[in-house]
Amino acid sequence: MRSSNKIIILFFINSCKRSGPTQILLNIIAHIDREIFEPYLITLYKEDETSRLNEFLPIIENHLFVETSKLQILTGTDRKLREAVETLNPDIIHSHGAFSDYAVSRIAFNNHIITSHNFVYDDYPAKYGALKGNVLAKIHLCAMRNARVICCSKSLSEIYRKKLGLEFGYICNGVETDKFFPAPDGEKIAIRTELNIPADAFVFIYTGSFIPRKNVSFLLEVFSKRFKEISEKVFLLLVGGGVQLKELKEKYKKQRTILFTGPVRNVERYLWAADIYISASKSEGMPCGVLEAMATGLPVILSDIPQHRELFETNENIGQMFRLGEEKDCLEQIVKLLNESLEQMSAEALKCVKTCYDARSMSQKYQAEYLKICEKHRQNQA
Repeated sequence: MRSSNKIIILFFINSCKRSGPTQILLNIIAHIDREIFEPYLITLYKEDETSRLNEFLPIIENHLFVETSKLQILTGTDRKLREAVETLNPDIIHSHGAFSDYAVSRIAFNNHIITSHNFVYDDYPAKYGALKGNVLAKIHLCAMRNARVICCSKSLSEIYRKKLGLEFGYICNGVETDKFFPAPDGEKIAIRTELNIPADAFVFIYTGSFIPRKNVSFLLEVFSKRFKEISEKVFLLLVGGGVQLKELKEKYKKQRTILFTGPVRNVERYLWAADIYISASKSEGMPCGVLEAMATGLPVILSDIPQHRELFETNENIGQMFRLGEEKDCLEQIVKLLNESLEQMSAEALKCVKTCYDARSMSQKYQAEYLKICEKHRQNQA
């Protein structure tokens, strides 16, 4: 089914739940050249309360929900999905997520792009346990071996090469600088008043999932044990949801200088209330939360995993790193920033994002890949 001579791209994603891959797909589609490409969005699972589908609908005319179970995908009995692909007759399929990737690989579509958002042997065993996680990792790798894989950071690409001998390209994640920008005058105080945070507090913020891989419990241990060593006016703001949220919120409910907001839809407002972004993550693809924070002008304190080091290799003046899992070193970096002027770091963080991690630029790089694949396909058909 073709309404024009444009290049038809099917974007596959499991669902539009609030996550990094959803944000990246949203950014790609928002900036796609409609004179060249005709995009379709296919989702496989029912949306939940965190769904961002309503943000896709204004920027993509063609959305199909083809309800498909994981069992159907694994057994190749996803007939409705295959029929949808056959009817649309796309030039390219670009998928995000293990089961979306595997579903397309089982269809054996030639021009298939996968964006890898994680290292499978770090993420899945940590999330699902060793047995189930390693099985899922193998399934995902099976799909990757039959597609053009683009990692979301240079460091992730290097991890696949060093650990598994797989040569994957990369396009770094990008952030919407029209949405994430430094706080307007007066907003910081207004938001702090709204959240009951002292106006003169020094506010650290984390935004993202509350899952073991993100290591939020480490941050809470550092701050809860050592608040007085850091400063009596230090405040920790934790924004997001996940499987560990309820447990951690209960454990630290007596800490008056720690605030859990739960999931929010306007995360940029909470970033405006803060002074420094902090993450102790054990593994990442290229963290959207960090990029969004930097786009609002926040310096960062980050664990020294490869994906965080990549940001500091781009610009070493955006904040500080600490050794993963080492409380003493984390505390030292926090104290160091408390005693430094943040104005220059803030400017460098903002410049780093605008120069290297802009959503429009990211989308344009993907579009160049689409054109390259189509041209190669035409040459092979000739």
